[in-house]
Amino acid sequence: MSRGLAWLLGIAVIVAAWWFAGHPGWESREQQVKREQESKIEAGVSEVYRWKDDKGVTQITQSPPQGRQYTVIKIREDQNIIESEAPVPEPPQ
Repeated sequence: MSRGLAWLLGIAVIVAAWWFAGHPGWESREQQVKREQESKIEAGVSEVYRWKDDKGVTQITQSPPQGRQYTVIKIREDQNIIESEAPVPEPPQ
């Protein structure tokens, strides 16, 4: 067996082993997003997504909407405040 063929066979065996082992070290975009969200939850930092539906009503959800513009709002454990889009008027005294 020639040396080049042996190298090619060795590389093919390594690639096949990597493929059948479930591609360790490689993540799809969905897997990366899921891992990042899980790590943020463990760290006590979470995010919500603010967006408007077809009727113009503001929605706040835990997952980003598909095909719409949205704003990411980070929520910290030591705060429980989400800024409103418009200032709330002071009640009359």
